[in-house]
Amino acid sequence: MFLLFPFLVNCIDDKEAFDLLTPDVPKELIPQIGPRLKFSAKFRNYQKIEQDFRIIYGEETADSFITKGDTCAEKILTFCNSQEISWKPYFSIQLSDDHSLLALQMLPLVLPSGLVRNKRGKNLRASRAEALSAFIDIQPLCTLPLQVGTNLPHYLETCQAERQKTQPYILVLGDRLKPSQTFVVPDGVALEAGTLLKACDICFKAAYILDVHYPKQCQTTWEFIQKYFFQLGDGKGKSITSPGVRTLRTFLEASVESS
Repeated sequence: MFLLFPFLVNCIDDKEAFDLLTPDVPKELIPQIGPRLKFSAKFRNYQKIEQDFRIIYGEETADSFITKGDTCAEKILTFCNSQEISWKPYFSIQLSDDHSLLALQMLPLVLPSGLVRNKRGKNLRASRAEALSAFIDIQPLCTLPLQVGTNLPHYLETCQAERQKTQPYILVLGDRLKPSQTFVVPDGVALEAGTLLKACDICFKAAYILDVHYPKQCQTTWEFIQKYFFQLGDGKGKSITSPGVRTLRTFLEASVESS
């Protein structure tokens, strides 16, 4: 196993050499060397992340988030309304807006936020705004216009240099509910994902394969995605499901049974 590790690392940047590996090799090695590889050049291509996740966890699990994302959106919104969450300060919604995008971004508001350490070294509960921002980073087009190629790299370089973000993270240009572009950002490199649901899907898979920590502010949100959508209970994250995740999951499962 250790004899293969240097070979795998050396051929990471060599697409032809890496593609010659049999499926069993990455299936056996990726869970063990992922934390050491972190965000190598290989994982700057989200198709490779998708490929490795499918090899390890299977087709059904790999497709589960996109499959369930649209079908449970209304149920998540129903649960949020039952919890009397004040979401209007965070969203400017119209009836025509995509409810699947709204439901996804309501998760950091309805699930408990995590503890973060302040400058004095004291652990404090993150605010809902902090949890929402840590889950999806929204940047307006007027700040990062697509026609100007220098602003986006500058923003990414600043975040990277100041270590402002737990990576990988989701970056959206434009409106929260009508994004113009969506990216997954590993190691300061923006990988365009096409849609917000796809960006969330790829961001989770990258974090899970490479065994990196979820952002503390929205840790419970990612735990819910892991355990409800992907049904992966062991390995990354808490082995014992958080109460907030358990409550929302029970509600959604009961809604399916009654429908």
